[in-house]
Parts: sequence; C-alpha cells; structure tokens
Amino acid sequence: KAGDDASLHADVSINPTQVFLNDTVWNIRAAKVAIDSGMVRIDNFTFDHGRQYVRVNGVIGNHAADTCMLRLNQMNLSYILDMVGFDDVMFKGDASGYVMLKNVKGDMDLQARLDIDDFYMNGGLLGQTVIDAKWDKAVEGISLTADMQESDDNYTKVVGYVSPKRSELDLNIYPHGTSMTLLDYFTEGSVSDISGRVTGYVHLFGGFKTLDFEGGVIADNVKMKIDDINTSFVIPHDSVTLSAGRFGFPHIQVTDAEGNLGVLDGYISHRHLKKVGLHLKVDSRNMLFYDEREAGDNTFYGRLYGTGTMSMESNGSGIDIVGDVETGVGTTFTSITGINTEATSNQFITYVDKTPQRRHETVGTDIYHYQNARQQHDSNPRRNDLRIKVNIGVNKNAQMRVVMDPVSGDDIVAYGNGNLQIDYYNKGDFNVYGTYVVDEGKYEMSMQDIIHKELVLQQGGSVSFTGNSANTTIDMKAVHTVNSASLADLDANANMKGKVRVNCIMQLSGLLSDPDIKFDLELPQISEADRALVHAATNTEEMMNTQIIYLLGIGKFYAYDAANASQSSNGASSLAFSTLSGQLSNMLASWTNSTNWNVGANLSTGERGWTDVEAEAMLSGRLLNNRLQINGNFGYKEHVLSNTNFIGDFEAVWLLTENGEWRIRGYNETNDRYFYKNALNTQGIGLIYNKDFNRWSSLWRK
Repeated sequence: KAGDDASLHADVSINPTQVFLNDTVWNIRAAKVAIDSGMVRIDNFTFDHGRQYVRVNGVIGNHAADTCMLRLNQMNLSYILDMVGFDDVMFKGDASGYVMLKNVKGDMDLQARLDIDDFYMNGGLLGQTVIDAKWDKAVEGISLTADMQESDDNYTKVVGYVSPKRSELDLNIYPHGTSMTLLDYFTEGSVSDISGRVTGYVHLFGGFKTLDFEGGVIADNVKMKIDDINTSFVIPHDSVTLSAGRFGFPHIQVTDAEGNLGVLDGYISHRHLKKVGLHLKVDSRNMLFYDEREAGDNTFYGRLYGTGTMSMESNGSGIDIVGDVETGVGTTFTSITGINTEATSNQFITYVDKTPQRRHETVGTDIYHYQNARQQHDSNPRRNDLRIKVNIGVNKNAQMRVVMDPVSGDDIVAYGNGNLQIDYYNKGDFNVYGTYVVDEGKYEMSMQDIIHKELVLQQGGSVSFTGNSANTTIDMKAVHTVNSASLADLDANANMKGKVRVNCIMQLSGLLSDPDIKFDLELPQISEADRALVHAATNTEEMMNTQIIYLLGIGKFYAYDAANASQSSNGASSLAFSTLSGQLSNMLASWTNSTNWNVGANLSTGERGWTDVEAEAMLSGRLLNNRLQINGNFGYKEHVLSNTNFIGDFEAVWLLTENGEWRIRGYNETNDRYFYKNALNTQGIGLIYNKDFNRWSSLWRK
C-alpha cells in the first residue's frame, strides 16, 4: 500500500466462515475479492442462512460500465432491519430479487426489483408486493413504485421516494380495501385494536421520525378501541378526512361493538403519529360508552349505555369524558362499600369491619374487594388519566348494585329512577350526586355465611348521593316472605291452627356504609286475637330481632315455651333445609348467569319435621327490553282441606309505555286463609297508572 486509494492493490480469498448475527448462524461461502487502482471486483460473495441468501458479483468502480449485481432470495426484511437498528417503521416479509449498481463512485445509477411474499407494514398485511426502484439524484434517494396485492378485491399502489440520506420519505398511496391494522403501531396507549379497510388517497410524507398524513378515504367497517374507557367504535361506511396532524370525522355514522347507532363529529389529533389526542362528540342511541367489568383499584365499576350526547377530549396523557345521557338497556352500576353483613348472634344483625389481617386469598369469587387485590395491580397501573363527568338520567333500564360483602356475596340489586351526576377519576375519587328512587329490587343477605336469604325491596325506597361514597345515605324497606309459618309455635292454643304467610320487614336508613336497621312483622288476614299473640311475642326490640332471625333462618317462629318439646328437633330440620335452600339458590343463580333472570329454591319442614316437607321454586325475570316483568312461585305445600297440594303464585306486568307510567298486571295467588274463601286461588287482571310528581300541575302535564 502506497499513497492514496488508487495505488492500493490486493487479492483476497475468503474461506468458508460462520458468523453469529442476532443469535442466528450465518454462512459466508468461499469467494474472492480483488482491489486494483480503486476498482473492487467481487467474485461470488455469498452470505446465507437456510433458504435466505445475499449474493454479490461484479465490479464497483468509477467507470460507466462498472456494474455490481446483488441478488436476494427469501431474505426476511424484519431480520435485516433489526440488524441495522431501523425500527421507526416495522416491515415484515420475505424479499427476493435483485439490485443493480452502476458507476458507484461516479454518477451512480441504481435499478432494483423486489418481490416480497406477505408484505406487512406495522402489523398490517399488504399482500404480495412487487417493488420497482431506481436512484433519483434530485431527492438523494430511491424513487419507487410498489404494487401490493392482498387479494383480488384488496390492493394498494404506492408511488414516491425514500431517502435514507435525508431520513425522509414521500409516498402517494392509493389504497383499495387496504387494511387499517397498520395504524395500531402509531396509536398505542390511546387507541388500539384498529381494524377494517379503506379506499381512497393518502399522502404519507416527512422525516422518518416526523411522519404525517393528508388525503381522504372511505372507511369500510373500520373499528377502533378507546383504551381508557374499554369501548370500541365502528365506522360502517363513511368518509374520513386526513390533514396534517389529524384524522377528521365530519358528521359520520358510527356504532358501538354491539351495533347501537350514533353520529360522530370531531377528529383524532396526533403529533407525527405520536401523542394521539381525541376530540370527539357522539350523539347516540343506547350506545356503550363505558365498559369496566371489574373494579381494579377502585370501588366502582359498570357498563354505561347511553342515549344522548357524549364528548371525549384527550391530549395523549389522559381522557376527559363529559356527557348528558339517559341510561339504556344493559346499563349496570356497581359500588363496593367494603363492609360485611353477618348475623353474629340470634339477637341482632350487625355489620362487622373486615380488618386487613383477614385476607381472603383462597376464596374463589369473581367479585372485587380491595383486600383481595393481588400485587400485580400495582405493578401494572393504568397508563393514562381518565376523568368522567356525566349527567345521567337513570331509568329502569339500569341496574344499580351495592356490594355489601364481596366474600359472602351480600349485595343490593335495584332498578329505579333518578338524576345522577357522575364525577369519576381513575386515580382518585369516585363521586356521585343526586337521588335514586327504587322501583324494584332485592337484597341478598347471608347469616354466618351459611344461610342466604333474598329480601324484596319495596317501591319508593331511595339512595341519596352527596359526593363521596362514605356519605351516601339510604332509606329503604326490604321484605322476605315466609309462606308457611305456624302460630302454634308461639302458643299451642292459637286460633290459627294452619300455616300463615309472614312478611319479615327490614327497614334500612342512615349511612349506606353503616345503616340503622329496624325489623317488623306483617301478617295479613289474621284475626285480632292472633295479632295480639304475635304482638306479645315481639313487643321488645330484642324479642322482635329473635323472631326475625328464626323466621329468616329456619322459617319458624321462636317458641318461648320450653314445654314445646318439638321445637328443637323441628328447628334442627328446618335449619338444615334452610341451608340447603340457600345452596340450591346459589347453584341455580350461577347456572343461569343472567342479570335479567333470578332463580331460587326454598325447602322447609312443616309441623311434623322431616316427614312434612314443603318445596318451592322461585322465578323472576325481564323480557323484551325489560318491558315484560315476570315473578312466580311454584311448588308443593300441605293443604289439609284440599285435594291438591300444588302452589302456583304468578304475576306478569307489561309496561305499556317505556317509562312504565301505564301498565297491565295479571296474577294468580294462593289464598292464605283458604277456609275463609270459596277457592284456594285468586286471579285478577288490572290496568295501572303510575305517576311521580312534586307539584299538582306536573301531575296533569303530558
């Protein structure tokens, strides 16, 4: 070697060699390289791995005739780009073809043709691709034309250039049924699961790290998920405009993932396909706006279907949702109070605070409780802030659920009406303002985690929200009916020798987290003498609580007369059957797995204990968008004066108007005091008008 490059002379023989690249063994085959006066001659240099290879032959020099040919076969693009550290855009596919270089050291000329099998860009399949390219001195890069054929109906044509020297590109893209999945890569963190196809024109331009779009396309079944609200929206077929920094949605029709319709206005902003922001407004009819199936680190979750207006604003670090909607079919709200309801003795039902030391790590339950939260919740926090401020007109389409004890399953499920304001921050507080009036519902209560009873909520109860859940107050009455309790347990000389229906009434008031509870009994259609007998057995709070616990627990009155020898044995059999009833009801509820249907069972013993068993099945549910409500009790019961022992209590209510003001009710019910009646059952049908009003003038307002 002497002087400059022109005086360098060398003949190099390359022996077969193996090298490791990205944990893969590649072979360098035997080849020769000759260098003479600035000219490099390459003879059969081959770099391969399996079917993949790059082969170079020719001359690199400064004469017009100096030509070097590079051939590729099945070379994996993602592997090559990974080796050179290029990850601004993700390409995938197996490339075959050639690259021809002429006069590299002078006025360079480049021509290339590549065939790429299953070409992907950012995870979106573009199909079988043919690229023709040549060197363009004006852009100091490669001008190219690409034809990408995914199928006969879906293809894409690209014309433009890529300049590695300037680190920029300028491509005119003509999509026809092109997959939108390729945008997922750019919108990660705010919008995900982008799918569907577009047809039109897109101009992709800018630096490799500052790319942007402009143009317009027709979106066909394009779907995108807003991560922070866990809800997807679909554009069935409409126009989307593209301009610098935004994707525009000019008054286009959208649906949620379930096909509910709405109209979308606004745009999605971005800064070079990063820092995605949402600026959207949706006028909807029963669209799914929020879908959180579990509480996570909070004590509130649910699904919000709304009819009205919702707007979403985001700058990439979080999302603000503001709206004014009426609840739609399928809406659920669940709040967890973090307290436990237990019958700690036969004297009273108390609320026991679960201490952190009592963790239920092994309890199998799908209900969230903050004490059962696993540590991985902390290791994977929600990335973005989420703030929701929505005025909600709650109607009977919505289910309100308050979980009193996540472990035992104690909860209140109600349907009703109210005007609520939701103020929610996923990293802070959940506040609710307004009053919710109960129309119907149930309270699932457990005693010592053994006996489970369902109490029916009476119409007119209310829950008042004043912000933080700790300040929520309740004023509600719940009733559990014991269909056949004998007054003979109270006094062997009672006038009523048969069984009577007893309504066990629980009145809850005060703070929802620590309500005041009062009990009462209601026995319709009994004589004044028998009523005095019951009053004598419940004339103190302690005596009332004792009778309630016995009626709820074993379906019998508590006998204060120690001479009643059958009480203990019959009580034991009744307790066993009551426990079995609770377990059967839980099994049936898990099998139906429906929020619209409740199925339960009740087994109880009569006066003769194990040899006198009564069985009852309970069914309640809603059909036809909650317009048809069904309640029924069916089973077997001892009737001394009857030839049949079948029970068939049934009620059906049809809401003639959506708000329930006009209803038709039909029923069949068993007569408790059958010896006062000519028949064992009473049937009826009626028209009901129900109107809530604060002033007399509003009563007559249409």
